This record gives sequence, C-alpha cells and structure tokens, in this order.
Amino acid sequence: MGAWMGFRGVRRSPRFIVVLAYGLSACADQVTFDPMASLALDGEVVVREVGGGLVEMSIPFRYTNGMTGVVVEGCSDEPRPSLLREVDDGWLSVWSPGGVLCTPTLLPMDPAEIYRATATARLDASLFPGRFRLIWNVFESYDPTATPPGTPIEESQRSSVPFDVDAPG
Repeated sequence: MGAWMGFRGVRRSPRFIVVLAYGLSACADQVTFDPMASLALDGEVVVREVGGGLVEMSIPFRYTNGMTGVVVEGCSDEPRPSLLREVDDGWLSVWSPGGVLCTPTLLPMDPAEIYRATATARLDASLFPGRFRLIWNVFESYDPTATPPGTPIEESQRSSVPFDVDAPG
C-alpha cells in the first residue's frame, strides 16, 4: 500500500515556533494544531488521485523535542514518521518509509529543537475517507546493537493527534 514516498525536511530553531504558531492561527479551521503536541500537523493535508486506484497524501508535520535530548529513528536519507489509520479495534499501519532496503537514519535532537517536513505517501484509494495519525520512533537513548535499539519515549509524545481525511474529489 505504501510503496512510494517522498520527503523534504528542514530543522528550525526554537525562535521559529513563535512565528509558526502566529502564522497558523490564521488557518486554524483547516489544521489540527496542538501547540503542546510533540508531533503535530504543520499545515493542510493535501490529497489527490494519481490513477491506478492510488491516492497521494502530502502531510506537513513538525516535531518539537520537549525532552532533554532524544534520537529520532528513520529510514533512508531523512527521518520520517509512519502513518496509521483508525480501524474498529485500534490503529493499522498503512504506510512506513523505507521498506526491506531501509538504511537506518538517526537524527539526534537537542532540547526545544524543532524539525519540520512534509511526508508524501501513495495509498490505496479504499483507505479514504478515514481517520489517520502519524507515529515516530523516538528514543531517550539509542544503541543500534541492542534489541530494541533504545528506550522509546511515551507514545503520546511521539504520535500526532488523529486527523480526518476525505476522499479526493
């Protein structure tokens, strides 16, 4: 379902959050924006049909490190979260970056550091409309030789607030 993805990311200083929060207040009716959430949407989610029963979803997000220092684990050239869809009995993973040929990528983050990016996933059209959320592997400590590779932070600090997405059209 999530065979293709694109990504662009930018790291921002803590001063940027004030400008970002002020700028987003003008479009708050379009964005699920929780200034206290560590992983949150950072703009409007864009959905479009691409043919072959696939839908492309672009999800702007930001991660604010509210801890003393963490390591974000990703895949390929830039760290990126996975996408979950709500189902009757919980949450189902519908897209993850990388895959079998994943090259682990680590992003150490200082306290109050902000990481902003847009994740773009191609998904099966049958998943829409739906309720989604982002989730990331974020660790307080990291040892690539250990299993698991670190101590993950609480899920509430590494997942976004659920957001609803309509079918394109």
